Amino acid sequence: MHFCFNEENDRKLVYDERIHIPIANVCKLGCIYCDYTYHRNIGSNLTKPGTCSVLISGKTDMLNYLSKYISNSTKIIGISGPGDPFLSEQQMSIFFNIYKEYYSYLDLCICTSGVNFDSISNIVDLKSLNYITFTVNSLEELSINKIYRSVQNNIFTAQYIMDQQLKAIDFFHSNNTKIKINTVFLPEINGDEILHMYRTLYQKGVSVFNLLKCSNDADYIKKYNELVEKIINDKIPIIRKCLQCKSDSCNKF
Repeated sequence: MHFCFNEENDRKLVYDERIHIPIANVCKLGCIYCDYTYHRNIGSNLTKPGTCSVLISGKTDMLNYLSKYISNSTKIIGISGPGDPFLSEQQMSIFFNIYKEYYSYLDLCICTSGVNFDSISNIVDLKSLNYITFTVNSLEELSINKIYRSVQNNIFTAQYIMDQQLKAIDFFHSNNTKIKINTVFLPEINGDEILHMYRTLYQKGVSVFNLLKCSNDADYIKKYNELVEKIINDKIPIIRKCLQCKSDSCNKF
């Protein structure tokens, strides 16, 4: 089992068995927690998921990167950013051709919002995915309007985002792919709805959940811990040792 899908994962495996290739170069969602203005409003910010030191673009650079970091102990290739893989169609197409030709013996993991599921499913073979993580922050239209600036800017609608995410979850569940849900805890927006959302998605076949922090503020951490305790008491499997790895983590964080 992928260590990021285990409730109690092993740090040594995190170091030794996975690489992240940072190829996702597009994201149109405009999540408020990716804006440092939001962090300043709620307290001291953490290093955000999806960050990386370098973006890998094109076939040659991808091949060089993979050959540099893949070793005999590598078991999983992950794509988690710095943008959204499902919205980075050209990069994903190039990568999947490389993966099929050279690295299909390794498990493949992707972290995405799920938005653009229809388009990406026509470009790459999503059935080859062993693990997938969806970032689902809300299933309530009012909250989605607040979280994603793309809705405010008329790039997407809240209903479209929800429909794409649920459609993708249903697809991967029917394909027996292991599914994890990441949720960024935004107490003033989605704090009161996360437990109900997790119950709903658990019934739809999600394997495990991961509640992400975006602040070190004391009051924020108190609310976060209280919600985690409720999720645990509800017998919903939740990750408690997430390292919030960078998008270019290769035998390092």
